[in-house]
Amino acid sequence: MLGKHCIKAWSKTQSIIAKSSGESELYRVIKGSSEALGLLTLAGDLGMELKTRVHVDATAAKGMVERRGISRVRHIEVDHLWIQEQEARRMLPISKVDGGDNPADLMTKNVGIALAIKHMSAMGIRFADGRSDAAVKLHVLKEKDDWRVDLEGTHMKATKTHRVSRSGLYLPGGEEDYPIHSSRFEATRITSGVTDSGKSFEIEDNWRRPGRGLRELGEGWTGSTTFTVKASARNMVKADLRLAVPRSSWPPCHASAGR
Repeated sequence: MLGKHCIKAWSKTQSIIAKSSGESELYRVIKGSSEALGLLTLAGDLGMELKTRVHVDATAAKGMVERRGISRVRHIEVDHLWIQEQEARRMLPISKVDGGDNPADLMTKNVGIALAIKHMSAMGIRFADGRSDAAVKLHVLKEKDDWRVDLEGTHMKATKTHRVSRSGLYLPGGEEDYPIHSSRFEATRITSGVTDSGKSFEIEDNWRRPGRGLRELGEGWTGSTTFTVKASARNMVKADLRLAVPRSSWPPCHASAGR
């Protein structure tokens, strides 16, 4: 915990064989304390001066840490007693916590839902219904304009879909995602869509006429702009975008060969 915020929670299996429950509890305190000191060192490297406090629900372990030497306790290696010095210097103050108030029970015992909620609340964690607002944002794809080609009889139509609001009419150019050169379009442009205020419209004009190409509508709008591909450019467009236009929808092509 950093203040009231849970930074990380984990549980580990004890690797040392203990001869008594008190000895086992002492090893738990030593393990938790050593990891706490490691985190303090890491914070110090990042320029943060922090202090730590170890909460223990085992009275026997707390007594072993606060005394000097092993006293009547047996089977404990001397190198494990460094924690007594740390506690004496108040670098690792030990606090007693009741077993029912110890959030560590979440990772070490089977607890009921009421106790689980209590422990999670102490760690600054809560259950929430529904979907997180942050998760929704992660799955929202950025709106992007795109092109579409349709064959209507002997005519080929190229439509630019405008999902991103724009204020002016669309002037064709050589976009990377669908590079149809403007010279392959006829002069007629059909623009249809809805303004930001909710008004539907359809405009047919000549985009090649001077001063008409970037005509402003006065407010943002979304919709589509349709151009007719010149008859002389249809085969070039189909060759460039062979995967975008289904073969079954192509008009029949006839060829003759001579000697």
